Amino acid sequence: MKRTIRNTALLLATVVAFFSLSCSSSRDRLSLTKDSSFLLKENQKLGTYAQQNGLWQEALYRWQRVTALAPSDWQSQNNLAVAYEALGRLKEAEAAYSKALKLSNEDQYVRRNYDEFQSLRNKKFQEEPPEGKGKGPKKDPPPPDR
Repeated sequence: MKRTIRNTALLLATVVAFFSLSCSSSRDRLSLTKDSSFLLKENQKLGTYAQQNGLWQEALYRWQRVTALAPSDWQSQNNLAVAYEALGRLKEAEAAYSKALKLSNEDQYVRRNYDEFQSLRNKKFQEEPPEGKGKGPKKDPPPPDR
């Protein structure tokens, strides 16, 4: 009889402990969600501020954080692409624009940014000769004959 009571008490203690852990876990999840939401909004504000002031490295950092917190946010993905483009990281810009287009279902704003990016990129590649071709570095003229 004592053994049964002790086993029941142990089982009850285990259930109570499990239940309290479950409750604290959902409280932690709620807190984490609030924290994530706060971080998301703050990074969006800072990313926008940095972008508007030409602080592209900071903007890139902020948009990377935002897209990590909200991977399906096409507007932030577009802003990430703009930051990559401003820093000359064209392959990453292309990937970010493509992702933004896919997430936004071909939003006209993102499409316009992407088309402009492609146009500037193609123009740049047409103007620059391939490596090893073209004029190359200037050489000093030969010394005059005396």
